[in-house]
Amino acid sequence: MKIAICDDEAYESRIIEQLIAGYALKTGYDLETEVFNNPEKLLKKEKYDLYFLDYIMPEMNGVELALALREKFNNAVTVCFLTSYNNAAVDVINKGVAAQAFLTKPVNENALFEILDTLYNKSMFNRLVLTQDRRRKTVYPQDIIYVEAVLRKSVFTFFDSKEEFRYTLSELENGFLPKNIFFKIHRSYIVNMLHVDSFNSREVTMKNGDVLPLTQFKEFKSAYTKLILDI
Repeated sequence: MKIAICDDEAYESRIIEQLIAGYALKTGYDLETEVFNNPEKLLKKEKYDLYFLDYIMPEMNGVELALALREKFNNAVTVCFLTSYNNAAVDVINKGVAAQAFLTKPVNENALFEILDTLYNKSMFNRLVLTQDRRRKTVYPQDIIYVEAVLRKSVFTFFDSKEEFRYTLSELENGFLPKNIFFKIHRSYIVNMLHVDSFNSREVTMKNGDVLPLTQFKEFKSAYTKLILDI
């Protein structure tokens, strides 16, 4: 897993980098970190699996940087804010930025390890390999918005594309897609609950604007509520 740390304070970045190295030794996970002290340099890079962004930076604050990253990578980024500002979470929510976590500076080892454990448990970093004939596509679960059944195939909707693969929804539902973030809302649709914008008793609106039918309202509401409360 590739992790980017962006903080204008070099000392804070080194602490987080060392703590992540300790977490990798403890768990055996393959973690690679890169430190940036300038948001513009980070924006020129390819996508990282996880971003730790300082909330307050002189050239571009963490919220502005998160919004720029989401625009560049079509919303499919995982962000944790670093802050010593008590009202950071309220400010971030008010500006419409989804964050997976907040870490108070100076960063505490237990708090950081708990966040990394949570993200792993939610299958945020478990790569999936989609295959069809000789074609292979490696994706993260977080990059999939929803899947639609079309005959005996499935159309995967991403933020920037749609791609068809020879899977049935039953195959995807039973063992392929992680059950903690995916839910079958209708016989023809499985949604990624991380990308649900809103829902009512009849339909679900996804973050890309697509509106899908919902026939499992009570079960979906329960699963969605559990996911959100656990984040």
